[in-house]
Amino acid sequence: MKNQRFNRNMFGSMDSQRMAQAALPILISFGQKCDIVIMRDLAKEVAPDLPRFNFSMRWTLAWIQTTLWELERSEDWNYGEIPCITAIVLDKPEKPTNRMDQETRIDPNRPLPWEDYKTEHI
Repeated sequence: MKNQRFNRNMFGSMDSQRMAQAALPILISFGQKCDIVIMRDLAKEVAPDLPRFNFSMRWTLAWIQTTLWELERSEDWNYGEIPCITAIVLDKPEKPTNRMDQETRIDPNRPLPWEDYKTEHI
C-alpha cells in the first residue's frame, strides 16, 4: 500500500489534525516493531473522550498519509519510498480494515487471507 494525498496534512489546528500529530509517534513505534495497532486502542490513546472514533480516526489517518506523501516527494527527502504506516492500524485483530481489504483483494469476491495481508502490508 502506498500513502495517498488527501486535502490536508497533519499540521493544523483541527481536532483530527491534532489527533494525527499524537498518533504518528505511536504508529512509528508500532511500525518499527512490525506490530499492529487496533483502531479502538489508537483512538483511546489520542482522543480518549471521542464518542465516534471511527469517523474521526479515518481523517486522522488520512492526514498522516498526506503528510508522508508530501514528505516523500519533497526535494529534501533522499531515503526512498515511505511505507503506508496506516496499514498497521486494524479494526480487529487479524482483520484488515474494510478499505484496506478492498484495496488489497486479488479477487473482489474473496477477501485477502490474513497471512498474505500481513506479509505484503505489515
